[in-house]
Amino acid sequence: MLFADAIKRTVVTGDSIAIHAAIVDAKNGDAKRFYEGFGLMSLQDEPMRLFFPLGSIELQGSNE
Repeated sequence: MLFADAIKRTVVTGDSIAIHAAIVDAKNGDAKRFYEGFGLMSLQDEPMRLFFPLGSIELQGSNE
């Protein structure tokens, strides 16, 4: 899945360049619900902008 791959690559890269969160701008309510299903949370002042703290991810089965 494209989204999962993007998060995985971000986590792996984040180890080298100190990325702390992924930010997504949802285009509509359906997209927002899709991302919320993966655990992303809305910013308080911008409900269509969601974030995911990368420190909460542990990659399983990864040797990277």
